[in-house]
Amino acid sequence: MPPKADTLRAALRSRDIERVLTVGERVLNSQHTMSHREKKALQQARRVAPMVQAVRVALAKNDDFAIAMVYHPELLQPFFDLPAPMKARVELAQRRVELWRKLKVAIRCKDEAGIARLYDRDLLAQSSLLDQVTYAYCEVIWARTQAIATLRDALATDSDEVIATCYNPELLDTSTLLPTADRMRARLAIQRIEALQVLHNALKDDTSIEAIAIAYLEVVRCGATVPAGSNWLKLQEARIAIERRNQLREALKHRDEKTIAQLGSIVIKMTPNLLDDAEQVELELLLRYPHLLLA
Repeated sequence: MPPKADTLRAALRSRDIERVLTVGERVLNSQHTMSHREKKALQQARRVAPMVQAVRVALAKNDDFAIAMVYHPELLQPFFDLPAPMKARVELAQRRVELWRKLKVAIRCKDEAGIARLYDRDLLAQSSLLDQVTYAYCEVIWARTQAIATLRDALATDSDEVIATCYNPELLDTSTLLPTADRMRARLAIQRIEALQVLHNALKDDTSIEAIAIAYLEVVRCGATVPAGSNWLKLQEARIAIERRNQLREALKHRDEKTIAQLGSIVIKMTPNLLDDAEQVELELLLRYPHLLLA
């Protein structure tokens, strides 16, 4: 068997289109007789060569979209295939483009859940499909998913300190990925920590009983627990002031002249800010003009 024929058969077995073109043209010029299959393969190689060249150009530009658009694998069948490294890069581009088409719909709809589900950092790393703005947006969504995962672990502990530490308001305050109940629990934890800190500072400093009472009311409102070791003497004074305020409110509601007379001046003098503005105005008027109680 002539060597050139053996070389052409070897080229066909390699499925390398450029090798078949080179060897085939040489065999054809040598006037060696080619089989029908060899002629058909050479004809196909000539037709497909521009497509393969276009793929090479797109690869050189690292343009995923162009790579995916110019590559038509059905044109290579049944004789040819791309070299393994080249084929791997083309398939990577195809996966990226397929993902990008789905991802851009989610981005256009501002569907955070869809973006979080679709965005593949590893697959799209260094891809030309994402401009800087889009990449940054997807990275924020990805960061939110990580922050939510961290927060959910913290929520499982039911510890206000752990939850408050793990909550990232910059990422999660406006995110639609985080369930409302989880966000509310995190914000409550932060409120409790802040309220306890204000109360701690008020008890530690030379602060008025009124200020301590206001801080204590906020602790009670958000359901925090006053830690052991707090200044219980000052806290008891604050509780007495609050109870006095509560009794006075009831007296104002029922026009209880005796209680208003007993407690009104004390509250106005010592803890006026435990009352709201309307209550303060009403109390001052009743203390100044007691006859209004009879109206």
